[in-house]
This record gives sequence, C-alpha cells and structure tokens, in this order.
Amino acid sequence: MENEIIIYKGNAFTLPVTVTDEDGLAFNLTGYTMKMSVKENYADTDANAKIGPLTATVTTPTSGIGTFTITTAHTANLENRSYVYDVELVKSETVGEVTTITERLTVLVDKFIVKNNVTRA
Repeated sequence: MENEIIIYKGNAFTLPVTVTDEDGLAFNLTGYTMKMSVKENYADTDANAKIGPLTATVTTPTSGIGTFTITTAHTANLENRSYVYDVELVKSETVGEVTTITERLTVLVDKFIVKNNVTRA
C-alpha cells in the first residue's frame, strides 16, 4: 500500500508528508496545522493513541510538506503488530479567546506496522 508505514520497534525516524490538491499541485498549508495519530483501532480516543497526536513541522507552507518526528520513546513500547494511523489538516480561526475549528481534512489513512528488530546492541 502506498501510505503504509513500516518501522522497527525502538527506532526513531522522520516522516515527510506532502499534501497536494486535486490537480496534484502543492497544497498551501498556511493557516493549517498538520496532526498525526497512531492507534490500535479507528475508534480509539486520542487519549488512547499509541503515538500522538503529533504536530508536524512545516517550514515552507506553500510547499505542502510537513514533517513528523517520531522518537525512540514513541516506538520503544509498541508491540510487533499492525496499527492504524491518519494525518489530518486542521484549520482554525481565533476569535477573541475562542478557537473554532473551521475545517478538518484527513489526508492519509493506512496501516502503521511495527516489526521487531533482531540486533539489539
């Protein structure tokens, strides 16, 4: 699968995510926050997420690219199994002291597979 992520338990990695529009052009991420969660089941709450919700670093919003940093602390206690993940774009507007989410777009949904590594130095 194109959006399937395979990692090894206890490893750190960075995950760049490129968001494009319906024409295949870079989606302008200005005003959006990119979030990612890894869960055992789709119905799990964010409080029960195995990883996240994480917020991506977006250095050039017009490029449509956000990068998630996943640390060894995130993956050290994961079981050797398949999880589910998604990446969402959240656009919010602040009015006074109240923030209202005006748009939430899911841009990726797929499997997040954790494998055991053999060598553990």
